[in-house]
Parts: sequence; structure tokens; C-alpha cells
Amino acid sequence: MVKKLNLLFVQQKLSESNILIFSPREFQRIFDVTPFATSKFINQYVQKKFFLKLKNGLYCLALVEPNLFVIANKIYQPSYISLETALAFYNIIPEKTYSITSISSKDTRSFMAMDQDFSYNKIKKSLFTGYVLAEQNNEKFLIAEPEKALMDYLYYAVRKKSEINGRINISQLSKKKTKQWQKIFNDSLIDNLISKLYDESRAN
Repeated sequence: MVKKLNLLFVQQKLSESNILIFSPREFQRIFDVTPFATSKFINQYVQKKFFLKLKNGLYCLALVEPNLFVIANKIYQPSYISLETALAFYNIIPEKTYSITSISSKDTRSFMAMDQDFSYNKIKKSLFTGYVLAEQNNEKFLIAEPEKALMDYLYYAVRKKSEINGRINISQLSKKKTKQWQKIFNDSLIDNLISKLYDESRAN
């Protein structure tokens, strides 16, 4: 069965199907091969660096590396981009972050893939919402809306008792949406931080 597969055909098929990240099970289904043949083919071309191993059971094409946000969504599910990475994406903070930060309803975890750190912070299921399907360079990924990204960030700042970024710019955020999220989070410490951010925004 392995002999029926060749690298060029596999690369073309995956690219045409817009499947940049795949598991062995998905590979097996797409190419209708046995689990043994799948494992042998993938391992062979990981060693030859035509496939990149993102983590155990998850791979991508080396020639067409996916968007890091797409990888983040796939590495640990369910999850969505949020916190500092989302704030930087929306220019709410000026700094770019080394780690790709996400929110998950599962346990807090971190992974290294493609020399990039991916971190995931657990949040209770009732707050695992407020994200949208965004697109960049024809690749789609889940990311928090700007107001929810801020709330997620402040939620963890309060719990970890860490200082918040002094250059947060909330001028483009919707006050209406922010207030709606404040009611959902129902946290007086977060409310105080948001009031302070708005006071500083008016002062500037």
C-alpha cells in the first residue's frame, strides 16, 4: 500500500484540499491506506524533513507552513487565540509576544513546536466564549473579539496578581461590548482595572 503513495502526490492532494495540518487518522482517511502504511510514510518523510512534527499525532507540510494561529488552534483543542497575542493582533498593546497565547476549557498547558512556544490558559466553561473565526492570508483561525481578549487578559492579571501592561490602548474598543462582558465576568477587581484604563484614556 505504501508503494501507491508518493510524496509529490501526497503534497499536491493535501495542498489542494487545503489541509495544512493533519493527524495520522486524517491521513489514513484521505489516502485510504492502512494505519501501518500511514505511520511508515509519515515517519519516513518527517525524517527527510518534508513533513514537520508539531506534536505527537499532529503534522504539517514543510513546504507550506501554516499560520502560527492556525497551529495554535490545532495543537490543543478546544482553544482560541487570546490574551497578549490577541491584544497585539488588534494593536491594543504595541508589543509582539514571543509565546502564542490562547484560552482553553481544558487544563493549562504549554507546547513547543517549530521553535515557537504555545501556551494555553484554562478558563471555566461559562467564559469559554466571545471568539470569532478570523482569516489571514486565506487561513482561518479562532481568536477572541477585542473586548473579550482584554477581559481574558485582566481576568488572569487579577488571578496571578500581575501588573498589567502600561501601554494598553482601549480607544478603539466598544464600551457597550466591554460593559456586557463585565456583567458576565462579574468581578469587581476587573471592573476597577477597566475604570482605571478608561480614566487614563480620557487623560491622554
